[in-house]
Amino acid sequence: MGTEAASWADQWSEDPVENNGIRSQNSTSKNKNLGLAKVKAAARVGVQKIKCGASICITWIKNQLKRRWNS
Repeated sequence: MGTEAASWADQWSEDPVENNGIRSQNSTSKNKNLGLAKVKAAARVGVQKIKCGASICITWIKNQLKRRWNS
C-alpha cells in the first residue's frame, strides 16, 4: 500500500501532527496552556464550592447553638 493510514490518536487529536510525526513547539505549548487553564478553572470552581459549603455549615451550627441557648 502506497500510503499509511493515520493512527487512531492522529485521527482524534485536536491538531494535526506536523513535521512527520513531530509536533511543533508552538502547538505543544498551546496545549499545555489550554490544559493549565482548564485545571485552574476546575480548581476555582472547587474552591468556590468548598467556601459555599463551609459558610452554610457555619451558619447552621450558629443557628443550632442559638436555639439551644434560647430554649
